[in-house]
Amino acid sequence: MMMSDGKIKNSGELEFAVFCIENVAAKLDVDTKRVYQAFTEKADILHGYIVP
Repeated sequence: MMMSDGKIKNSGELEFAVFCIENVAAKLDVDTKRVYQAFTEKADILHGYIVP
């Protein structure tokens, strides 16, 4: 059974999260820090959607 607390549990999940952030940043031509902040501080996209 998969737990859905939104926390990164292993290197595969971390790699996928980094992949998503880097690709969105490249597509939008913005800094990865800005995408990370948008995914975590402005919305709960990273821990509420991408990781689970």
